[in-house]
Amino acid sequence: MCDIKTIKVIEFGCGSGANIRYAAKLGLDVYAVDISATAIEYAKAKFKEEGLPVNDSNFKVCSFDQVEFPDNYFDMVIDRGALIYADNDTFIRTINNIHKMLKKGGMFLLTPRSEVDTPTIKLIHDEYGFDARTNSFRDKFHFEHTFSLKDIVKILDNRFEFLVLRRNDRVNYILSKEGNGVAGHEISSMYDIFLEKK
Repeated sequence: MCDIKTIKVIEFGCGSGANIRYAAKLGLDVYAVDISATAIEYAKAKFKEEGLPVNDSNFKVCSFDQVEFPDNYFDMVIDRGALIYADNDTFIRTINNIHKMLKKGGMFLLTPRSEVDTPTIKLIHDEYGFDARTNSFRDKFHFEHTFSLKDIVKILDNRFEFLVLRRNDRVNYILSKEGNGVAGHEISSMYDIFLEKK
């Protein structure tokens, strides 16, 4: 049995740091990456506010594909919907990098949007320049990916073992402004994918 303090966990796109704070409270050795300096500063402030240790070198501001750690360094990598905002090339480079950084038997939690996610479908049908070859679209601010089951298996299957693969769909109803009924609905659809490095 290993000492929990030796388990290294990194979150890509940590945002406010809620997931990584939870891991730190469990006693894990945590690392956080976000492209936003504001998000990293906020996450560090929340750590301090909750009396958790902050090692500045464990919090990095950079693009996901520029994260540098030794090979076989992490026991777990977490992505809670952040990697969908990387362009296709960055996404593939990041997955390759994650695979290198993870120890054999290490865990990877990936939560991309599915192909039936309504907010993404709406944007695809707007002026955002959907590219069917890469299954992504782009505006001046970001890329956003949707994934079919076939896409996921193609990208991950030869390097990771799938432990859990499920799609979560939630229907969000939009009430009419008059308050007399439902004006429409959207589907929020994401995959929860738990992987183990082969």
